[in-house]
Amino acid sequence: MVPVKSAGDERGMVGLRVGHLLRITGYVETATIAMWTASPRALVMMGMAEASVRGEGPGGYDEDLLLRLRPLVGEACEYYAGGDFTAAMARMRVAQDLVDLRIVALAYYAGGDFPAAMARMRVAQDLVDLRIVALAEG
Repeated sequence: MVPVKSAGDERGMVGLRVGHLLRITGYVETATIAMWTASPRALVMMGMAEASVRGEGPGGYDEDLLLRLRPLVGEACEYYAGGDFTAAMARMRVAQDLVDLRIVALAYYAGGDFPAAMARMRVAQDLVDLRIVALAEG
């Protein structure tokens, strides 16, 4: 894979970022399905999801998101390998929600509704923070 750093204008960059995030959410969803179906390849699929969040995203714009995703997906792999399905699945779901909510916010931003995009990102951040606290507590 060749990393793409720029897509020209701002609209092109938003599209590139969304494409990158769609790739990540696709890997996370595939891994989640493999976990649910007890596929013997679940750990391989989870490894693909983990690899998809390595490195920098287009233009470095989504680094805050990637910094949150890396430990979540890594922990999910560790928990699943250790036989703790519930903890692994919880982390994968939080990771996928984070990515999907960022995609929604970018769609609002691309449509010119910057306040709505920021509001959705704040709500997403609050929801994820609550879920991470719940994961830590038990």
